[in-house]
Amino acid sequence: TKTIFHPSNQSPVTVTSNSPVKQPIATFRDAFYLMVLPHHVILARLNGSSSAALKIMTQMMLYDERFSKLERRCQRTQSKSFECESHSIDKVEEQEEERPFMWGMWQFDNEVTLLLEEEDIDKFPPGSLTISPQRWRIVKLAGRPIAFDETGVVSVMSKTIDGVASLNISTAKTNATLVPEEVLQATVNTLSRILQCPVCGMD
Repeated sequence: TKTIFHPSNQSPVTVTSNSPVKQPIATFRDAFYLMVLPHHVILARLNGSSSAALKIMTQMMLYDERFSKLERRCQRTQSKSFECESHSIDKVEEQEEERPFMWGMWQFDNEVTLLLEEEDIDKFPPGSLTISPQRWRIVKLAGRPIAFDETGVVSVMSKTIDGVASLNISTAKTNATLVPEEVLQATVNTLSRILQCPVCGMD
């Protein structure tokens, strides 16, 4: 005989040695929840090779605590100097929870598209961006990393309201869907029902 454990409840199952033993496979629904990020995001196209816009992006990635882990750590210690030693920085980072944040940049040939929080748009010089009028909200699949052999995640996370455009984005560890602000509640209700998981971050 051989005893195996189911990954979801760890209850033992005893099988005989002459029976085929299949390793239980957890569905992608296990241990997940939906997180609604708090800020609206906007899609914008970079107009040409605007050096001013590129400078703004560089400054944001280096000195904005949302983009830069080092800047986030230093700001949390209330110091801009290198007195932020590694052991004290790590301690502060463990004590404070990072706010959910997502941004993106895609290039296709000479076209560069940015995904930015709505309030960041005003940081760019006039005329440097072509801005989409649609305001989006981000629904992220959270709780644990997605394994590479898990399938069906994109399919389920793309099940938004019929006839309403959405944008699905996958990373190495998670998945997120951008939905128009006006259908956020209905989309979250649909995804929560299909995934059978709770929701956090809704107002």
